[in-house]
Amino acid sequence: METPYSSKDKCCGCGACLRVCPKDAISFRKDLDGFVYPKIDSSLCIDCGACVKKCDFGKTKNFHNSVSPMALAFVNSNKDALHGSASGGAFSALAKHVLDNGGVVYGASWGKGMKPEHARIADWSDISRVQGSKYVQSDLTPILSKLKQDVSEGSDVLFSGTPCQCAAVRSLFGRKTPDNLICVEVICHGVPSAKLFLDFVEYLETKVNGEIVDLRFRDKNRGWGALLAVDFRVSGGKVKTRYFKPEEVYYYYYFYRGMFFRESCYSCPYAKRERYSDWTIGDFWGAAKYCENIDTSKGVSVIIASTDKGISLVNELRNDGVVKEVPMDDVVRENGQLVHPSVKPDCYNELMAEYRSLGAAAFASKFEKNNWKLVFKGRLKRSIPLWLKKAIHS
Repeated sequence: METPYSSKDKCCGCGACLRVCPKDAISFRKDLDGFVYPKIDSSLCIDCGACVKKCDFGKTKNFHNSVSPMALAFVNSNKDALHGSASGGAFSALAKHVLDNGGVVYGASWGKGMKPEHARIADWSDISRVQGSKYVQSDLTPILSKLKQDVSEGSDVLFSGTPCQCAAVRSLFGRKTPDNLICVEVICHGVPSAKLFLDFVEYLETKVNGEIVDLRFRDKNRGWGALLAVDFRVSGGKVKTRYFKPEEVYYYYYFYRGMFFRESCYSCPYAKRERYSDWTIGDFWGAAKYCENIDTSKGVSVIIASTDKGISLVNELRNDGVVKEVPMDDVVRENGQLVHPSVKPDCYNELMAEYRSLGAAAFASKFEKNNWKLVFKGRLKRSIPLWLKKAIHS
């Protein structure tokens, strides 16, 4: 009996194998850290090999796009869309274009109980559900059937996700990606499991003494950068917000240091200069050095258009924001994940074992105690008013 993966570093947990199994013989099983892997029920399996054939992880190495990629800086001219985006609002601009033309959009969202999962939207009023960075692996399995149906019915379909998720979606359609399917991948560092994230949410709820109803890893109320905003409901129904810098909370801190990712992230076959999605998007860090006439204070996206379709979409959106073509080398210089995977920390196994042993609450308490200077620094940075930060930098 063939299996879709041979070791943990060969599976990204996308769920494509579950979708294609004709006998529903495959289900996800979680390991000790909550990362999901396919498990085959041998009593149902007919050994057809569909799961192995559809698994795209690492198999695109021989695929070559017919065009040279185009790199651009982008800032959305819609102020609300820009504010709600993690960077310059490139995804929002493309989503509006698709929705205005009767299409649908799929992106990472918070489901019931803050479960990270992909959602489908068909109206611009729902755009906030799929905006912003989600630093966790989202569940694709609930939407794959509907997405394939939308594509087959001829609707324009925009899918946004990690590079491996985009590869999984493309694999549903064989070797040729349908013309009405637009794949947009994010510049990805790696993904923690849903379990690790939901543990963090539970910890935050005790910290803020309320029920978390929304979480924004890249809130812009105090400028473009790394600021966690936590919306929580207290007794009486009122919703309040608290902010945290990465140094203040263990999950955010370790995410930026390449910790808590699934094994496959450290050998990601998609983290290279050649890209397979129509667009690759992310923060254009250091944009001020390369784009003198662009206001970078509220965020700048980088768009890498790697297909004819992607380049055509860039040209259609030139009136929706500030667009400036930039050398690919400048973009790569500021985003290492475009050319190599995240490096697995030497302390990864030791820290994960400690997390399993202590649990989230005790692990968080130990982090704050042992790193009190770091936590204090984060609180101090967060307390500086935006106007003073601007004055200092000017």
